[in-house]
Amino acid sequence: MDFRQLSALLPQVYLIAGFPRFRTHGVKTTRHAHPFFELGVVILGQCDWYAGDGRKISLKTGEAILLSPNEEHHEDKESNNPTQVMFVGFNPPEREQASFLSGLLLRRLVLGEQFPCVQEILQTLMSETAQKKEGFAERIQLKCADLILLLKRVELTVKLQNTDNKKVGGRNDLSLDSAADYLDQNCRETLKIEQVARYFSLTPSHFTLIFRHRFGQTPKQYLLQKRFKQSKVLLREGMLSVKEVATQSGFSSSQRFCKWFREKTGMTPLQYRRQ
Repeated sequence: MDFRQLSALLPQVYLIAGFPRFRTHGVKTTRHAHPFFELGVVILGQCDWYAGDGRKISLKTGEAILLSPNEEHHEDKESNNPTQVMFVGFNPPEREQASFLSGLLLRRLVLGEQFPCVQEILQTLMSETAQKKEGFAERIQLKCADLILLLKRVELTVKLQNTDNKKVGGRNDLSLDSAADYLDQNCRETLKIEQVARYFSLTPSHFTLIFRHRFGQTPKQYLLQKRFKQSKVLLREGMLSVKEVATQSGFSSSQRFCKWFREKTGMTPLQYRRQ
């Protein structure tokens, strides 16, 4: 398979000629617009974006902004402090792919754990564009598609942040804190993550993704940790049998509880109680 054949199999995302652009120190432009999507990523320092309607969006290191085609804007950053901003222009050809990005437009995007990955992609785009080795166009195409997918991950977090005060199904305010509270209050029950996700009107994969982003662990890991702490308290009290401890801590069986407890502590529940 040659590079031309490979290109036909890749996601059709096109990098605009003249991009990426890397600006340092003073970042100041006059009001303008592009017939394509433009992503601005602050690598170092701070920079302000002004939309055509006068809105000001201030970004700092590790943050980004995505502008839609023909969106009037300008950037402004005084040169007294070091500033590094990377700009990428690209076009997804399909209307569906463009709508895929709609939730990210004209807002402060905190890249968070995706920032190093975005930096790596931007550096690759820079080097491939400059060197133009065989297959560079296909590699740029792949990296642009990868960049869009990373931005979509960021959007999942943005959506969650914007639903903290939103009612879902008339039952609860959807927030990660309330989801954690729900797990805390029901950790003794036989819960399934699919069941919890449905309670908050989310798919299991979406719920797991945003929960892990907030707490550093999946809902399942969080739930096991709570059950583990509860089981240790009950074992130390010494009032219940191991089977009763397993049941009251939310484990489906004493056998699974004993096996998991030993994996975590290196000892059986009875050995832990006697120490």
